[in-house]
Amino acid sequence: MITGLTIGCIFLALTTIAAFVHIYKIHYTSSYYKKPQKPQSSHTLSQTASDQISIWEYEPQTALFYPLYGRALFSQGISLEQHIAFLHPDDRNPYRQMLSDLASGRITHQSLHFSLIDPATHNTSRIRGEFTTILTQDTSAKRIMGIYFDETHLTNSSQRIRNIHLSHRDLQLILISGSISVWYYDALHHQFQTLYGNTLADQGLSTEQNQRMLHPEDRKLQSEVLESLLSGKQAHCAAIFRYKPAWATSEEEAYRSYECFMIPETNHQGKIVGVKGSQKDITQKLQYRRELEAYKQRTTLAIQESGIMQWNYDNRKHKFIIFNEQQNVGGESIDHQLYLQNILPEDRALVNPILEAMNRGEDHPFSVDLRLTFPNEQQWHYVTFSGTPLTYDSTGRVVVYTGLRYDNTIQVRLTRELRLYSQKLNYILSHSDITVWDYDLLHQIFTLTGGDSDLIAQNTLTVEEYLSKIDPKERASAQAIIERMQHQAVDHFSNDRHLILEGQNLYATINGMAIRDEQGAICGYSGLVRNNTQLMTLLEQLKEETRKAQQADMLKSAFLANMSHEIRTPLNAIVGFSSLLQDTEDPKERAHFIQIINTNSDHLLHLIGDILDLSKIEAGRVELDKESFDVVPFFNHLAASLQQRETHTEVEFRTFNPYLSCVVTLDKHLLAQLFTNFVTNAIKYTPKGHILMGYDYIEHGLRIYVEDTGIGIAKDKHEKIFHRFEKLDDFAQGTGLGLSICKAIIESKKGKIGFESDEGEGSTFWAWMPCEASIQSDETASPPIFLHAPSFPA
Repeated sequence: MITGLTIGCIFLALTTIAAFVHIYKIHYTSSYYKKPQKPQSSHTLSQTASDQISIWEYEPQTALFYPLYGRALFSQGISLEQHIAFLHPDDRNPYRQMLSDLASGRITHQSLHFSLIDPATHNTSRIRGEFTTILTQDTSAKRIMGIYFDETHLTNSSQRIRNIHLSHRDLQLILISGSISVWYYDALHHQFQTLYGNTLADQGLSTEQNQRMLHPEDRKLQSEVLESLLSGKQAHCAAIFRYKPAWATSEEEAYRSYECFMIPETNHQGKIVGVKGSQKDITQKLQYRRELEAYKQRTTLAIQESGIMQWNYDNRKHKFIIFNEQQNVGGESIDHQLYLQNILPEDRALVNPILEAMNRGEDHPFSVDLRLTFPNEQQWHYVTFSGTPLTYDSTGRVVVYTGLRYDNTIQVRLTRELRLYSQKLNYILSHSDITVWDYDLLHQIFTLTGGDSDLIAQNTLTVEEYLSKIDPKERASAQAIIERMQHQAVDHFSNDRHLILEGQNLYATINGMAIRDEQGAICGYSGLVRNNTQLMTLLEQLKEETRKAQQADMLKSAFLANMSHEIRTPLNAIVGFSSLLQDTEDPKERAHFIQIINTNSDHLLHLIGDILDLSKIEAGRVELDKESFDVVPFFNHLAASLQQRETHTEVEFRTFNPYLSCVVTLDKHLLAQLFTNFVTNAIKYTPKGHILMGYDYIEHGLRIYVEDTGIGIAKDKHEKIFHRFEKLDDFAQGTGLGLSICKAIIESKKGKIGFESDEGEGSTFWAWMPCEASIQSDETASPPIFLHAPSFPA
């Protein structure tokens, strides 16, 4: 015969099992109606369990209540009237009657819904209580065991269900793991439909078909529940219905019981248009209640598989009693020191204070996360070890504790893998110019996530907002694709789009695919947006560089042809007149031939010098040979030399030297090259008037200039003057390299170069080079009057 103590232990195990099964159901069912949360730690899960469930015992002989597990409104034994005071006034008499029936032995199990009021916060909690009588050998009631399920949170279901579409892909996994299906009743068409899982509605079930499958005793109840929800009288409702599936052939035994939680469904205007409900087959659960022994065996197995182990600790014997341990460490009765050996050494410091508190008989619950191992295993398990006082001695000291050990290893590992995967995915997205988008068919909203800051200035977009950001030329085709998506007429697509975001032009490739539910119906769309703006910019730059390269190739070809002519001309003159020089005896004629030979030699040397300078610039090896010298005598000597090149009798060659002394540190060759190029060009294009050559010191730099009254330069040719191989007159001598070479050298040394000119009115070319100078001014020098004053070097 089973003793009262044995039955009490069995009931305690069973109620604990039922508690955690209920936690499992509540946790995953409530998760269905809210956004996925970050994985909770094992400590948080155990804390949630203790907040939602509490276990207590009531002794009819003493009329005292004792808390065993979870959050309670009292921490030690209180009287019946003290406990009744916590209840809502409307619930007190039913509660007393229920306890009286249980204590009398007329019934052994009872369920009751009531409200508890916390005297400290005045908060009301809605409680579902499960009560069982533990009988003695003479069938009298020795104690009444009870478990409270806090169902207050169910009132938030209406708000949670509105978020289902934001996370239904993740929720499917949760629903499947919880063996929960979801259905929808369309009030307009009077039809039940399956949303998730394998409901009785299958592909659709009319109200008449549903009534035929429903147990006759439940048909009226279901009609009343649906009517109450559709009329708005109830915000939610829970009920159990018995159905006979279409595939069943037997009679009463074929009916299966389904626990349903239902809430009204509203449209965007807030009008109730249907009812959404969850469906869970609890036939087995009800059968367990009827068959206590079968229930014990099967639930014990379920607990073992879920990693939950129950234990008791007797502080008088310093022994742990382990229940339903799959791999028991040392047998059912274990010395506490032996149990500690299986805990990770650094975690033992967490357990020692708890063990000392239990040995002292302290009256409070506890919970701790730690790592331990089992015999014949090398891996460490992550577990939550929680407990609460169970038995007191005559002095009120706790002598036996009970608790649970939950194995969180799989959850911890999955959480780590999920966190690592999430970090990798976020890193890839943030460094790949890729944005992930999802399209909600119901609300017609685009949701953007990813790492491209140019594309995700806002996280959500309406269809109108999305179309407004597309180039007007492409909006029609984009709108056509969206309309096909809304009609679920497209499976996948990919296209290139020109986007305009805050005045910035962006180019993107947008591709997407349909997301289907378990029945294969399209329930949304998802895809990627790849920002191709940088690629398009590089392509445009490549096209421009290709064009420039082709142009440079053409210019170089023209340059080679021109060089052939330019080199051949002075070389032929030198060779020809050198031959004539040998045969002539006339001194004047010889002098004339020698002048021609010298002139062409200078031209050939200048030409070769330009080619060498160009090659140095191309190779990036331009070097200046700086030295300290007085510009005044250098300028006078150079001006006299250049003046000899002017052969037009109608051109006056002028110079302006404003100083008695001007000592600078510069490259003499560069200074002479600049003056020579400026003067040579002026001589070429000035048939009459004057040429003015001068310099001055301004803004910590030496500025030189050459003014002429020649043909000038048209405005449309100004930008080409310093380009390579450019010549304003194809019949004038030269390669078109002089000015471009001067510009390249000057700018490489942080100098400036430019000109002012009007067509038919002459030109002024200038260059400025930074340097320090020691100057002695000439007070008698009068500044010249310029036609085109040289610019200040900006």
